[in-house]
Amino acid sequence: MIDAIENCWSRAIADKSMQVLKEACGSTEATTYWWTPQTTPFRQLSPWVEGIRTAWNRKLISQDLRPIRVHLDGEFGFIYFHGIRIWESANGMRETESWRGFEVWKRVGGGWSFVGGTGTPDSLNQVG
Repeated sequence: MIDAIENCWSRAIADKSMQVLKEACGSTEATTYWWTPQTTPFRQLSPWVEGIRTAWNRKLISQDLRPIRVHLDGEFGFIYFHGIRIWESANGMRETESWRGFEVWKRVGGGWSFVGGTGTPDSLNQVG
């Protein structure tokens, strides 16, 4: 399941085709995700991923997902993880983003399909 998650997000962010997002993540019209800086959850990942590439004008250089806890229950898998992404802006500046996530995946055939989840940048988790 962890390999499926790595493949899903790395390909989804790096590739320019939303078809690749659907193939890599197994997402459907029912998939829901909530990146907590946004005001509401969304059903389709396409606008969010497109926003990463265009509005933020950044390229994903690397991503490291570190599982904190994985729980398998029948056909469903639940994973809590910490992620580190390194981005490069159009002017060549690099930025490291640290975030936490929770995702639900479902066994489909011989692989995994992304059902939904939530994530938040660590900068929103700081108390001060």
